[in-house]
Amino acid sequence: MFFTSVTTAAGLASFGTSELSPIASLGIFGAIGSLLAFMLTIFILPCLITLLPIKRRPVVNLNRQKTVINKILYTCIHVSTRYPKIIVTSGIILFISSTAIATQIQFGHDPLSWFPEDHPAILAIEKTQERMGGTMTIEISIDTGKDRGVNNSGLLQQAEKTIEDILAWETEHYSIAKIISVVDVIKESNRGLHDNDQAYYSIPEDNKLISQELFLVELDNPDNLFKLIDRKYQTMRITVMIPWVDALHYQDLLTRLESKLDQDLQQYAQKIVVTGVAAVLGTTFAEMLYSTAESYILAGIVITLMMILLVGNVKLGLVTMIPSLMPITIVVSILCLLGYPLDMFTMLIGSIAIGLTVDDNVHFIHGFRRNLAITGNAKLAIESTLLSSGRAMFITSIVLSFGFLIYTQSTLNNMVGFGVLTALCIALALVSSFLFAPAFMVLLNKPIDAPNASVNINEKANKPDNDTNSSQPCAASE
Repeated sequence: MFFTSVTTAAGLASFGTSELSPIASLGIFGAIGSLLAFMLTIFILPCLITLLPIKRRPVVNLNRQKTVINKILYTCIHVSTRYPKIIVTSGIILFISSTAIATQIQFGHDPLSWFPEDHPAILAIEKTQERMGGTMTIEISIDTGKDRGVNNSGLLQQAEKTIEDILAWETEHYSIAKIISVVDVIKESNRGLHDNDQAYYSIPEDNKLISQELFLVELDNPDNLFKLIDRKYQTMRITVMIPWVDALHYQDLLTRLESKLDQDLQQYAQKIVVTGVAAVLGTTFAEMLYSTAESYILAGIVITLMMILLVGNVKLGLVTMIPSLMPITIVVSILCLLGYPLDMFTMLIGSIAIGLTVDDNVHFIHGFRRNLAITGNAKLAIESTLLSSGRAMFITSIVLSFGFLIYTQSTLNNMVGFGVLTALCIALALVSSFLFAPAFMVLLNKPIDAPNASVNINEKANKPDNDTNSSQPCAASE
């Protein structure tokens, strides 16, 4: 219990290194909660068991009952101890191949893909993008650093050229729908002052003429003008409209946009700031995904060190991490093969799975080492461990799997995928703990001398003593 709580807390605490406050808070408070749960379990639960009356019943040897769980456990014991080389070889090949595939997965975050195609939100955004060209905006603030600094023909002409270049950008992921700025206002005003002659649809060379035209616009429609510049004519605003795409693609656009603005307009501006809805989403989700991925790596390192400490052997500690990581790599490789990106919801699967798989393996390794010291035989130790700890591991895994499968009733695709993949990961973790880990132990542990090396300790523990049977305390009912 102590090691499972500590490994869970260590894994969650690794998220505390994130630069994003919500993720850091999740890691810190999650780790504290895990340790508090352990403290309450060892201090409060024994007191409650002592104080509350418990109905007693005769001792029953669960291992001799012909139940589905026993059939599964005995099958796993037989297969893992009789064919360890085949299982370990197959498991290592599966682990290596799934890891190789998993490294090819792409990051992504597109909340619209969570909805069914006929959902009103999808239809509304598609219709808006058809009419307006885009639903997301990037806001650019260009601060000249002085009053009336916007009334500069050099700045405005260069801004016009930059806008034309940006409008021509187009990739497989995004295109620029529209750009709104004071440049258009000045060009329209200049054309209007020359009898709507299209030849004058341009930025005047004279700064005084630009000031006069902006003054006329201010008198006619100040509200619209001051949405594009401030009242001191010091800062101008450029709004870039783009379609809704995967949030991580915004990051590429933002990087390219910042580079272009610095190259073209830095000589006229004291400060250039790129912000807006698309910028916030792109930066936030990118940082969230990458920092979470880094936290997983840190969690893996910390948990590996703790497993080495638990088993007291570096080689054995590293080996025991393979069954813990295998379910996660298999699920991620399935995501990659199906073409799904790794987003925040699918990454949550890893945070849940790594705790469950490590806990299962800690329970198995701890029981195995204890039973091996008694029997001196790896096969007997595996049988004793799975027939004791294995039953609890099986039931908790089944309950958790069915609990997560409830998410399949959601109308959101991401919730359905989250439930199915998490349940699959839990099931794979159980299979790994019942087959792969025992097979590894058979190959790594040679028979040793022990007091009860030839005795199945599980049967011995459950065999009643004829001389003292009448004085044996009865087992408490559940």
